[in-house]
Amino acid sequence: MLGCVGTSLRAADAKGVLYVEIRCPKAIEIKSNTGVYSGLNFRTDHTTEGTPLSLTKQREDGDFRVFQQSYKLKSERARAVIVTPWNQIDQVFVLSLPLKLKQSDWTNWQHADYVETNAVSNFRFAYIPPDRSTNIPPNSFEMRYRVELP
Repeated sequence: MLGCVGTSLRAADAKGVLYVEIRCPKAIEIKSNTGVYSGLNFRTDHTTEGTPLSLTKQREDGDFRVFQQSYKLKSERARAVIVTPWNQIDQVFVLSLPLKLKQSDWTNWQHADYVETNAVSNFRFAYIPPDRSTNIPPNSFEMRYRVELP
């Protein structure tokens, strides 16, 4: 699922594609009994693209459930993948991608850089809330990514 919310992104503007995989233990529920979903968001300086985890491509890998998504990349400074679990604090994975993108293989699985409430809005406005913490909870999500250039 490719696209952006908030600005128009023409194919000519795209500099590459970011492929993201998020995984969590199978025991973690991604939907509440009230219908509230966990979300996967890609945030940059100017745009946000988000989708419920239940609508991403999924597979099982041992004891984990893996969610896959892709995003068009432009030359922007700040980029992050934010998981918004329905029953936990938001988990922020800051991407260390250069402005001039380079093709890459899959990174190693990594834990979130930090957790906080309202992370999608906070990232956009570079706001650091008092509840931001690098103390990542057990059974949190993990992420890996790769970049593909045209």
